[in-house]
Formats: sequence, structure tokens, C-alpha cells
Amino acid sequence: MLRKANSIYFFGRTNTIRYRTETSSTNLNFDMTKEFKEIVENIKNSAVYENKQHWEERGLNQSDDTVVQILRTSTNDFLDKLSTIVNANTPKESKLTAIQNIIDNLPWDDLDTEEKEFISEVIAPAIEAAGFDPWSFI
Repeated sequence: MLRKANSIYFFGRTNTIRYRTETSSTNLNFDMTKEFKEIVENIKNSAVYENKQHWEERGLNQSDDTVVQILRTSTNDFLDKLSTIVNANTPKESKLTAIQNIIDNLPWDDLDTEEKEFISEVIAPAIEAAGFDPWSFI
């Protein structure tokens, strides 16, 4: 299912994060933070935009090097800002607003529809690992 959110196209595919109910809230926060950090690092260290195979799996031709660089730089910048938000000692509503702002500030006007979908799917697991529903940002 495709949903439009401020010119962002999110696909309804998610990997739900589940925790055992007997886990204490302290351990849950630690586990979530650890998993969040791992996901962020995995995305940053991936060659998801740079590897032609990832584009072909989506039925697309790889975008030119300039666009690939925009996608990579924007993703890494987004993840750095998301990490700052996640680590901030602020209420959840403030974090939601801040996440919406960094999503809105991605270079949507520089990307075509497929590239928008691609970056959305790449950053969605980090948003979810931060404890938020990436498909709810509208």
C-alpha cells in the first residue's frame, strides 16, 4: 500500500520491532537504543544507492552519480539528525515534530518519484527502530 505524506511516498512494508513482555522498561530502552544504533550504522555503511543491483531489484535504472550522491548525503544527514532527536531528553511529541521537520527538509524537489520512494524505504527502518511509525508522518 502506498501512502503520500508531504510528497513522500511510503510503501506499507515494515519490519515490526517486537520485544518480550517480560523485559523491563530500562532494558527495553537499552535494547531499542542498541538496535537503533545498529540500524543507523548499517544504513550508513550500506551501498544501497551506489550498488546498481539494488536499483535493478526495484525495476529501475540506477540514477546518475549526482543523484546517488544527493541520496547518500541526504540519508546520512537525516540519520545524524534522527540520532540527535532520539538521544534528546524531550517529550515524544517534540520528537515527532522534529522528525517531521527533518523529513520535510529532505531534498524532495531534487528527486523523481522512484528516488523519493527509494529514500523513504531506506530511512523507514531507522524511524521505526527509534520507536515511531514511519508511515504516520503526514
